[in-house]
Amino acid sequence: MHTSAERRPRTRSVCKTTGSFELRSSRLLIGDPLSSKPGSAVDRAVRGTWFAVVRKLRVAGEGEWCSHLTVIHADHDAATWEPGGSFAVNSGSAGVFAGEDPTSCFAACRSGYGDGLYTYEIGRDKRGRVVALRLTFLR
Repeated sequence: MHTSAERRPRTRSVCKTTGSFELRSSRLLIGDPLSSKPGSAVDRAVRGTWFAVVRKLRVAGEGEWCSHLTVIHADHDAATWEPGGSFAVNSGSAGVFAGEDPTSCFAACRSGYGDGLYTYEIGRDKRGRVVALRLTFLR
């Protein structure tokens, strides 16, 4: 018996920059924008302008689904990527927030097929500072 994920034919991937934000602290939070609980904290983020990019997959017969949400600093490239951890979604959406304030959502999108436990990766520059985050909903 095949799972539904094994049978989903992916037809096309589309990336779209959805906007920019200014980070004034060195901490980012990842989590559910409608949850009262703070999400996963990532420290050593570079302050300044960041861009948000949503990658969507068009699945034959099912429509378009968010597969990744990536936030990346405007002036830095990630030299290395490493596993960051996981975060829970209960509202069908996920986001990246500033500092300790879960109401300061900088970037958000629908989380793939909805609620669940998702992973994220951390992109670091050569000095070890966080310059990107990639939330993965669908592979």
